[in-house]
Amino acid sequence: MNILRQEWRMGGKSLIVWIASLISTMVLFMLFYAPLAQDLSNFLELIKGFPKEFADAFGISNLNFGGIISFYSFIMTYVLLAGSVQAMNLGVSVLSNSSTRRATERRSISACLFS
Repeated sequence: MNILRQEWRMGGKSLIVWIASLISTMVLFMLFYAPLAQDLSNFLELIKGFPKEFADAFGISNLNFGGIISFYSFIMTYVLLAGSVQAMNLGVSVLSNSSTRRATERRSISACLFS
């Protein structure tokens, strides 16, 4: 339990800031749904004008933006991308901190990396 408390003290502020920013980003994008739903026909014509490869790359080729659930799934793609960046940031931070404090065994790490 002491390790959990120490890690929470070291990275808790960063975690809270990231959670708040992801929630605010999702709320901001969900506020765009009402104007988009009113002009849905114009928006769908705009999407149909994109090349197929572009629509596939951004995940908008198979979405029906008429429903709020499909719009939410489109937004969640980018929220999950930002969340995975934060997870990578936290993982690298934990590894860096433990190696600078010499809390890791060098043989175990080198065996994992070079096997």
